[in-house]
Amino acid sequence: MAELTSAAYRSGDLVPGLPVADGAKEDAAGVLADLDGGHRLWTATAGPVLLGTVRALPDGRAWSVRRLAVSPRARRLGVGRRLLRAIEADALAAGASHVVLDAVVERGNPVFYTSAGYRSVRHFAASDKPLSEVHMERVLTEPVPSLTYPDAADLAASPPGLVRS
Repeated sequence: MAELTSAAYRSGDLVPGLPVADGAKEDAAGVLADLDGGHRLWTATAGPVLLGTVRALPDGRAWSVRRLAVSPRARRLGVGRRLLRAIEADALAAGASHVVLDAVVERGNPVFYTSAGYRSVRHFAASDKPLSEVHMERVLTEPVPSLTYPDAADLAASPPGLVRS
């Protein structure tokens, strides 16, 4: 998990010269600390190959997403969206009303999350780096937006499996 997360965060910047992403420094101890702290973990696989991973912290009515990471070779195949949908389904089943996350503006992350149905609710400067972030949420009772890319036929052709651990 940590190796995939680190690789995904090292390769994801749209703008050269940004500070190293926090996820690029991911290690096994960080993953274990999150799990010990109550985070849940989802993975996306294709056979034995790990394609993506994400963690979320259940907190009553809101679940907080942390470290969504997709292998650079598996990007634009719907893996990230599938992981988000798995969190959302589990959160709704547990009685949560929404899922929240913070996304770094300069890395282009809000565009992806907006296309997945999340909306910005607050903009703020990051206290630990010279970047800005938006706090985003998805209300679980609202319909999921339709995918624009890849289209549904692309997703049906090669769906990765989801495995919870």
